[in-house]
Amino acid sequence: MAGKRRTVFKINTSGEAVEIYRSAREAAKANHMSYQAVLDRCNGKVKNPFALDGHTYQFEDEKPGRKKGAKL
Repeated sequence: MAGKRRTVFKINTSGEAVEIYRSAREAAKANHMSYQAVLDRCNGKVKNPFALDGHTYQFEDEKPGRKKGAKL
């Protein structure tokens, strides 16, 4: 079964979306990162969510700064 493509936002340190990508693979390719690095940031699995370029990534349907599975 193929995975569902999810829109990914590139977020700056101010919390503003600066780029929008159709998928994590597209975001990774455009920013010279591994696909897994983008997924880890989208899923909140890294200690420092901001990559070396000063941006982080999140899925469109996630609230900013919220880790997957976190209580409201």
